[in-house]
Amino acid sequence: MGDGTRTVDAVHDLPGVHLRWLALDEQSLGAERLLPLLGPAERERYRATGSAAVAERFVFGRVLLRMLAGELLERPATAVQVTARCLRCGGAHGRPWIEGAEHLSVSIAHCAGAVVVAASSAGVVGVDVEPVEGPAERGIAITRIAGAPFATGGFRAADPILHWTRIEAALKADGRGLDVDPRRVRIHESRFAAEARIDESRFRLAEPRIDPALRVSVALGDAVGGAGPIIGWRREHGDALEDSLASVGGR
Repeated sequence: MGDGTRTVDAVHDLPGVHLRWLALDEQSLGAERLLPLLGPAERERYRATGSAAVAERFVFGRVLLRMLAGELLERPATAVQVTARCLRCGGAHGRPWIEGAEHLSVSIAHCAGAVVVAASSAGVVGVDVEPVEGPAERGIAITRIAGAPFATGGFRAADPILHWTRIEAALKADGRGLDVDPRRVRIHESRFAAEARIDESRFRLAEPRIDPALRVSVALGDAVGGAGPIIGWRREHGDALEDSLASVGGR
């Protein structure tokens, strides 16, 4: 589904996964201007991030997630509180969640040029995004870290970027991220469906084609077979960010 995805009234009626994304090279707003939308821990994390590009993507991701969650929960984005806590060290990172909406699983991903967020009430969700184009060494590095990708029955060539986004999405849905060895993620694919397995856990996979320059994978937990998750997605633009900022007097 694309921009024409129909809207329904209550989050518990929403099937599958809801996804929003931003093309960062089209944004006129700087990350600093969006900081009033974030909480104290998020602003501290932004300032502590050494890479300016990564820090900027972090801010856009948290704001975009608030916009999506607010839409699904029928709240203003300013009323959505995003929290994260690492299960290993207790730091303010790791799987994000929405305060007061524990039934809604959420995930954030970013790469150079794009930020993607996902939400689902149908099961735990994970999302990952990578640019399609990149140095040849990227595929070699993925194979070293995550094992070799494979071709599927002659209808799709081996694709290391797709292999990695699937693994990352599954690890995010699992909740432990890269604390789990990526080689423990097993991808099973047929012509009609794909699934990631981590030990006894199974995650249905889907690859929404949001932009030719990006590879996006979504993993949805609590899978018991069947086709991949239904994906409803929309591209957000700068005016939506401006509207969210205006609601806290940030223009």
